[in-house]
Amino acid sequence: MSGAYVIVSPTGATKPFALRGYAGSSGRLDVVARCIIASSIEPSAAVYALLLGPPNPPKLLVAPAGCCAGLRELELMADMSRALKRGEGEWLHVRDQGLEELLGWLSRDHEIVLLEERGKNALLYRELVLGRKAMFLGSHLDMPPEALSLVRRYAKASVSVGPRSLHADHVVAFLAWLRSQA
Repeated sequence: MSGAYVIVSPTGATKPFALRGYAGSSGRLDVVARCIIASSIEPSAAVYALLLGPPNPPKLLVAPAGCCAGLRELELMADMSRALKRGEGEWLHVRDQGLEELLGWLSRDHEIVLLEERGKNALLYRELVLGRKAMFLGSHLDMPPEALSLVRRYAKASVSVGPRSLHADHVVAFLAWLRSQA
């Protein structure tokens, strides 16, 4: 695995959810599903979603590299719900794991990079996002302050894809494309 995207979801459900109206019932895991789809531009990248929503946080949703290419959002949402119920779905699986443990094992193989608007420009400093990087970002909301503080302690760099706020899946798509060009 060359790279990883880590989405910290402050509201992501930690229990199965109804597929009807899934954006609300899942705590906006639809944002995570779109990030997983966007990451398929870079087939060697895994996606980890740290779910901090009710009722039993934290949970780590894992999308292994290349697992979900060609899937639609609804298919991923159904698999997320299955994985939250059983521990694994057809493509995804769930671990009882928190941020500090995730940062600890990811930092053994990857440089940790924090994605935020005030970071260094990824286009000007491509080396900050190329290679074995684990890139952390919020979902539809910023990371909670305590999570952000912890990621900052591990981060080798703070990187931006531009001065404007973008949707998380657009950030992942842009970086996956940029990394695939190297």
